[in-house]
Amino acid sequence: MVQFSVPLKTAPQGKAKSSYTFSVSDNAVLFAGSRNFQIPHRVCSTLISGFARIGKDNFLVGCAHGVDESFRSAFSLSPHAHEVFVACAFKNRVRNCNGLFAAHVVPPGVPPKGALVRRTLWLVKNCSMAVIFPDNPQTGSWGKGSRLAFNSCIYQLKPVFI
Repeated sequence: MVQFSVPLKTAPQGKAKSSYTFSVSDNAVLFAGSRNFQIPHRVCSTLISGFARIGKDNFLVGCAHGVDESFRSAFSLSPHAHEVFVACAFKNRVRNCNGLFAAHVVPPGVPPKGALVRRTLWLVKNCSMAVIFPDNPQTGSWGKGSRLAFNSCIYQLKPVFI
């Protein structure tokens, strides 16, 4: 169990600044986000090592381009490469995961559009918390997958860091 404490912006008059504290189970941390946005290697590495340092040593990432690809690349070069699971929407993506452990997580017969949704839902179901980079720099808005990941985390009462 890992505990987070987030300071509140305002404190009641005459009282010390308080904080909201919550605990997260030891399941995996999910890294997800836009397919149109690359995260700098240094940011990915810092997040991976930071979560590992506080005891989160299981990670999930998807098989898509963009944010997923950025984290897969960072994991492949990190000492935590053996701690990540790459969830793939399509069988042919399993072999393109930089030597990381990967598997196809979508049941047979699901059409391609549905496969991406099912993969995202599988990732959220199997994580204890998520870090999402949702912005699409081309439109300045959230993509469908990022909204799905965020909303699924909220519905399942899982902490989300944006």
